[in-house]
Formats: sequence, C-alpha cells, structure tokens
Amino acid sequence: MSHPLANRITNMVVDEAHCILSWGASEFRPAYKKLGMLRAVVPNVKVLALTATATLKGQEEIISSLHMHDTKVISASPDRTNVFLEVKRDPFKWVMKQLLWKRWQLLKKQETPNQNVNACRKLAASLRQACDRLFNG
Repeated sequence: MSHPLANRITNMVVDEAHCILSWGASEFRPAYKKLGMLRAVVPNVKVLALTATATLKGQEEIISSLHMHDTKVISASPDRTNVFLEVKRDPFKWVMKQLLWKRWQLLKKQETPNQNVNACRKLAASLRQACDRLFNG
C-alpha cells in the first residue's frame, strides 16, 4: 500500500542543499538531514538539489543523503566578475579620529593658551578641508 503523498509529489527541489552537510560537532539545520527520508514515502520523486558552496565531497554527501541515483551534476566556476568585496574607510570616523588625535597632542604638549588657539585654528582649517573633500568631492 502506497503513501497518500506518493501520487501527489512528483518533484522535490532543495535550495541551499549544502545545509544538509554537517559542520563541526553540531548540524546547522537538522531538518535538511531528514529530507532523504521523503524518498521512502515517494521513491520515484525527481530531485533537484541546488548549492553554490558544496565541495566535491559535499556534493557526494548531498547525493547520498537525498538517496539520489543516476545524478547529473552541473557546476560552474565560482569566479563572478560582478561580485566583489570592497573596503571603504568611514570618512566621518576617520575625521573624528584625527580630531581626537590632534587634541591629544595639544594636551600632551601643555602649550600656552595662545599656542593652543593657533593649533586649534590650524586643526579646524584642516578638518574643514577634509570635510569639503568628503562631501563636495
């Protein structure tokens, strides 16, 4: 006697199939490991497992876990020219660090009040220039 779902489910798609894999001592998503049990209920279901991060060994584990047979693996290079990592300095943070550093230098020198005023004016002018470059290009 077949399960009532056996005639209703014809295809199964597993997105992020690498979640089936175990990492370390604990599993990331235990429910993914149980997807293979669906094959006992609907043994003839067609399976499409998608992942962008599984190694060859990981692909084998996914195929085994989902009880896939006569599989066709389609893979492409992970090199995507439209995907890149860029690090930008937070300009406001940089300006504030410069301001604090300059202020610390003034305090360390224990300059006379007149020297402090002149140094602060120079600092304010340089910060103004930095802000102009930052916000006006």
